[in-house]
Amino acid sequence: MTLDCVDESAKIYKVLSFTGDRPRIVTFSFSGHTVQCSRKKFEFSGLLCAHVLKVLRMLDLHDLSTQYYLKRWTKDATAGIILGTHDENMKVDCNPSLTTRYSELSHLVLAMATKGCETEELSLVAKRALL
Repeated sequence: MTLDCVDESAKIYKVLSFTGDRPRIVTFSFSGHTVQCSRKKFEFSGLLCAHVLKVLRMLDLHDLSTQYYLKRWTKDATAGIILGTHDENMKVDCNPSLTTRYSELSHLVLAMATKGCETEELSLVAKRALL
């Protein structure tokens, strides 16, 4: 990782990866503790990339600015209203027990499917059990 100092309010880092990908440019602004990477993963997916996290760790910053916490990661995420694909509001049941049961069943079904596909006999047993 190399460092270029823009001025007292920002620093630019050139971050290389072990995979040999092209270097990424990470800009850290001291004024708002904001960070940007040339990869733009946060802008596209809402997740900070490894390049940004490496710079933050190097700067010994363990608390992220609140702008990097998406609503879906907060307690407010269970409010029950989400915006649909065509700007219509959809009601969502955020019952924690329903979510827990769904998660447990999903893991069990996945484990059953993984084991059930090993042989034709196991596949038939798994199908019968699921039906």
